[in-house]
Amino acid sequence: MRRIGLPHGPAVPYLGSFAEVNVRTYVRHNDAPGVWFFSLDVDRFVPAAVACLTYRLPYCWGRTSHERVGDTLTTVVRSALA
Repeated sequence: MRRIGLPHGPAVPYLGSFAEVNVRTYVRHNDAPGVWFFSLDVDRFVPAAVACLTYRLPYCWGRTSHERVGDTLTTVVRSALA
């Protein structure tokens, strides 16, 4: 996530950019489309807490990193509670 802020406002310093990993699938229920998140992991506590409390999304806080070497992207997620 990059440069996240309030609608029509500037990005929030430090908290507005962070690594995020989500594992999701697209579903249909009663013929209505939706998204089911298996996990949403971020490396900033405040955005995780805000998303959990305001949007009821299952965000988890931990260490998340991405590293690209050539055509390979490696992502590592470690829970802050482990």
